Amino acid sequence: MPDAPQKNTQGGSQNARRGRHVLSLRTLTSILGAVVAGAVGLWGWDSVNNPSHNGTQSSESSSGSSSSGSSHSRGSNDSSQKGSSHGIPACNAKQLPDQARVVVDDIKSGGPFDYPQKDGSHFGNYENTLPHKKSNYYREYTVDEDKTDHSRGPARIITGGSTATHPDVWYYTSDHYSSFCEMQEN
Repeated sequence: MPDAPQKNTQGGSQNARRGRHVLSLRTLTSILGAVVAGAVGLWGWDSVNNPSHNGTQSSESSSGSSSSGSSHSRGSNDSSQKGSSHGIPACNAKQLPDQARVVVDDIKSGGPFDYPQKDGSHFGNYENTLPHKKSNYYREYTVDEDKTDHSRGPARIITGGSTATHPDVWYYTSDHYSSFCEMQEN
């Protein structure tokens, strides 16, 4: 008779151990699933977020009246001008704010620039709004429309190409990289 309780105890402890292993396996599976989901989420984060950063209606309406360059670049979006084959609308450089044309001239002459530490520096295209190119292809330049403000402001000219003074492509953004137009007639 003393053997019977021992068998039940052993059987019970085996079930308890088995239960712990099942729980541990379930926990491990859950953790592994969460890690995989997190990795996939981080890897795909840019591609999920980019559609909202391509100049949708909400960003157009929120930035449309905030800077003088916004209405100029937005107006070109509705024009009959064709942009690049990448779906970026065209804009005429002559219709951009006066300061943008000054920056174009500075770029062509190699400077001087208002922000020498930043102007002409690498533009990473981290928003993936512009066409994918090698990492050193794009350069950015500040279009400081409000000289009384001590910040650089949101407007930029982005150039692309192998030389700084003779770029292959020119882009303008009035809303700090949320949307671009491809500058024509530079």
